[in-house]
Amino acid sequence: MNKFWGTHHAHRDGASTDGDARVDPICGMSVMRSNAAAIRTDGDVEYFFCSNGCAVAFDTDHAH
Repeated sequence: MNKFWGTHHAHRDGASTDGDARVDPICGMSVMRSNAAAIRTDGDVEYFFCSNGCAVAFDTDHAH
């Protein structure tokens, strides 16, 4: 289970599951690059986030 599940954050409108969509690794929401609140790169992998809160949670988790 995701340790961040249930944290409150606002989702941006316009998420889609087609095209250049990725799954936000924190909340599981499908996020289009054009609607991403934040994008992080880890090596060759790009992560799209629905909100800055999810991006901060990702950053915090990867800092350890």
